[in-house]
Amino acid sequence: MQQKQWEELLAEYETSGLSINAWCKRKEIAQTTFMNWRRMYRMSLPPAESHINTKSVSRSGAIKIQRAGWEINIRCPVDMDDLEKVLQLVAAHSG
Repeated sequence: MQQKQWEELLAEYETSGLSINAWCKRKEIAQTTFMNWRRMYRMSLPPAESHINTKSVSRSGAIKIQRAGWEINIRCPVDMDDLEKVLQLVAAHSG
């Protein structure tokens, strides 16, 4: 299967509302194949850009990062270099 076909299938899965297991059974695709293609697709995406206003961070006392299905709460003050590393990890593993 070509990359474009997998991109279309991954988009279809994302909007299906089904679990990976149920969707793969319905499409007759091995779950390990699906997971490998999904990982490769995510790795091919450009890293998400994150912009943090350090003045608002220090005034608010906390940072909340929300993504589909999870959130990270970080209390301030925070080392901005460490925060940048966390955001890079989140971008590399999200979705």
